[in-house]
Amino acid sequence: MIIGNLYLILMETFSVSVNLSFIMDVGDNEKENL
Repeated sequence: MIIGNLYLILMETFSVSVNLSFIMDVGDNEKENL
């Protein structure tokens, strides 16, 4: 049970970090277009 919960937390943290990096990349691209 504990290992499963840690796995879910890792996956959620990983997906959030990926989304943040993707948003940052989009923001940088928009700045370059301006």
